[in-house]
Amino acid sequence: MLPDALADVCATGQVSLVHLQPTLANPSGRTMPASRRAALAEVCARADVWVLEDDPLGPLAAGGPDPVAALLPDRTCHVTSTAKALALGLRIGVAAAPEAAGPDLAAAVRATTWLTAPLLGEVFTRWVDDGTADTIVAARRAAVRERNAMATEILAGLGARPDPAAPTCGCPCPTPGASGSSPRRPATPASWSPPATSTPPAGGRAPSACASASMRTSTTTRCAGPCSAWWVCSTPAPAARTADRRPAGAPLTRSHHAAAR
Repeated sequence: MLPDALADVCATGQVSLVHLQPTLANPSGRTMPASRRAALAEVCARADVWVLEDDPLGPLAAGGPDPVAALLPDRTCHVTSTAKALALGLRIGVAAAPEAAGPDLAAAVRATTWLTAPLLGEVFTRWVDDGTADTIVAARRAAVRERNAMATEILAGLGARPDPAAPTCGCPCPTPGASGSSPRRPATPASWSPPATSTPPAGGRAPSACASASMRTSTTTRCAGPCSAWWVCSTPAPAARTADRRPAGAPLTRSHHAAAR
């Protein structure tokens, strides 16, 4: 997000909330520098608008810039979660916001999710208190760095420049129909396809593809949105996957479940 562009939009008087994902943004994996954060915070302060800082991957970025909430504490709601940093089954959201926003946030939680499962809250609290959370995050950071290096090697020649801390990395795609627009395919085991029949969005910007840094083999799926991008989705390696061979439509029995595992 560009500060000047945000200022122009805020000048219309139709903006009350700005959503930012400045750290390890999904899907690009980019982290916004401190100077850009400060400039955006200044624009929001002048326009008197609120900021929702979406930070689910922040714990994976050790030593990154200060959050926007530290620059604009009176107008920022900083939101993170435990699912992506600790465990997918630990579905807990954590919000830090000005005291004045507390009643509205509490009402929104009650109207949508009602409450956090008490058992999950107990697990999260114990993990933080006994250091388990720090151990898990450190292990995830190491795994992401390793897999990111693998993705960079696989996607060599496609312009991939991932942040070492990001679990995703983006590759620029050529403008469809342009001369010499067919990129070199990466070495196996990854597979990648350019948007063969899509048209670029308004402004002529090329669409993007995103590859998970944890991929071993991959399949491609076209984005249904206006970007017409092709997403490279990670799948388990065939040798590590056991097929579920029950007849079509048959219920999943204990034996089939064991075979599928």
